[in-house]
Amino acid sequence: MKKLLMITSVLTIILTACGSQQPEVQISKEESKEETANDELPEYHILNQHIDLTTLEKTTVEDNSEKRVLIFETETGKQEYKSVYIKEKSRLKLIHFGEEGVLFNQQI
Repeated sequence: MKKLLMITSVLTIILTACGSQQPEVQISKEESKEETANDELPEYHILNQHIDLTTLEKTTVEDNSEKRVLIFETETGKQEYKSVYIKEKSRLKLIHFGEEGVLFNQQI
């Protein structure tokens, strides 16, 4: 009985430790994909004309077959800009969270 309890405990610990490592690998793959795909986005050049992409960190909020929503933050984590790209209509909307408001709202 003690052996069974010991084996069950050891297996639980091993399986828990293995399971916690998998999300970290997935996150790093997504981050590297995001970093390399920036200039391949159809809206990238327009965004680069209106905001300094070198000083901001991009976070993908949503990216599906209909639209892509990106948030651009400063190094301190303050959200500065939001872009919404409607894929079917090739429409881009760039919004500044401060006083500037909508910076761009056109088809590209």
